[in-house]
Amino acid sequence: MHPLRFPIALIGLAFVLATMLTSAQEPTRAAQRTMKGIELYSWPDSSTHQWNFVLLPGTNRNKTTAEIKASRNILKTLEELKARLATLAVGECIFWNPRVDSQQFSLPPQEQVQQITIYCETRKLNLSILK
Repeated sequence: MHPLRFPIALIGLAFVLATMLTSAQEPTRAAQRTMKGIELYSWPDSSTHQWNFVLLPGTNRNKTTAEIKASRNILKTLEELKARLATLAVGECIFWNPRVDSQQFSLPPQEQVQQITIYCETRKLNLSILK
């Protein structure tokens, strides 16, 4: 066997394995953006003191507090939110609305807002925080 064949074969195998692992870990993204964007809501859970997040399809009407909190899609951690954001199409518009009901919804601490903002930038998502 030629002395260079083994190292070249190992490099090729390493490349194939790295490609397989990367593609296995990368979530499937939506092919197209939604027509009216995605609405993001957040609120603190009074019993656990953790933040809840919900991503819902954008509409022309305001959603009620009950409608938002009744969602089966409540995300209980920042990691769950990031995993869901990772599935959105490149260029998707996300509107974070803490003002639906100021008694119920708000933004998490600035550090978490910054983490989410940076994550959206890295995933090429257009995050707008409504004031």
